Amino acid sequence: MRTYPTCVRVPSIGRIRLAASPLALRAAAASFTLLCAYYLLKTAREPLVLASGGVLAKSASTGVQAMVLAALLPLGGRLFAGRRPSAGFARLGLGLGLACAAFAVAAAARMPQVGTAFYVFVGLFGVSAVANLSLRIADVVPEADAAHVVPFALAFATLGGIAGSTLAGVLYAHGGSSPAAIGAAAVLVVLHTWLGAGLHAGQGAAADAPAPPATDGFAALGRSRALLGLAALVVVANLVNTVGELVLSAHVTAEARSELARLAPTLTGPAAAERLEQLIGARYGRFFSAVNLATVALQLGAASALARHLGGRALRLAPLAVAVVAYGGAAAGLSVAFLFAGKVAE
Repeated sequence: MRTYPTCVRVPSIGRIRLAASPLALRAAAASFTLLCAYYLLKTAREPLVLASGGVLAKSASTGVQAMVLAALLPLGGRLFAGRRPSAGFARLGLGLGLACAAFAVAAAARMPQVGTAFYVFVGLFGVSAVANLSLRIADVVPEADAAHVVPFALAFATLGGIAGSTLAGVLYAHGGSSPAAIGAAAVLVVLHTWLGAGLHAGQGAAADAPAPPATDGFAALGRSRALLGLAALVVVANLVNTVGELVLSAHVTAEARSELARLAPTLTGPAAAERLEQLIGARYGRFFSAVNLATVALQLGAASALARHLGGRALRLAPLAVAVVAYGGAAAGLSVAFLFAGKVAE
């Protein structure tokens, strides 16, 4: 009888047990399609909200999104109490796919406030879909393979983010629309759900673990000073990031409106709104692609080198320094390209 090696070597990925290779490939494909869909949605939400309501609408949408997430956090712990970590994976995935399809139809019909509603939905999608897949992988990947399969899936997730943002940028640059981008994401979400549901449950480290008890994230913060300090740091980081997003959105919208006035000064009504969405979407597609490529560069070793040479304190202050330079340059009238570079660095 022919014998097979216990491991296969994949360049730059590491060792994966031969028995787990189909599982690893399916987890990688599920990760790729999810992040590709997410960046299509994330890119589409910007022109959809900015072209209809401007920066004020985006600011209000960000606030509503934060309140909704805060309200759902305690509910999540109770919802998963007494259940397997990945229970309901397919139902949640298909529900998100149907929601994407519904938003594509609503965007095509230009329903009132669809930009605000879609902005909030994309925030919920990013949290729930990624958590859904993470729990599914933890539930099915054997503990002996987790150290190899999880990085493999994460690498493909990063590639999916690059593919999604690049696809969105190309779509908008060549006359595509927000409904088309959202519809493409809906198809990818359904494909992702099929791939994730096909992972065979009951093999992973969590398969025999007891079901988690009901938990409350806010109560956990009150019991741990370390978690409370981390939460405060996250609040500051999100404040800086949100302000930067709004500054960037204002500059991108102004530049897109200026280009629209130059290219099609007689265009009005729905046609003008659609063209404005295309100009904004193409810019944001390029921006998110640059961010994702920078993430790859960091993952290839720059992050560890920076941490080694700068130290933890300097790294914590680095985003603030980058923000001051980037937003100061924007206030001084420097180009959107300069602000793009600052946001990528941040």
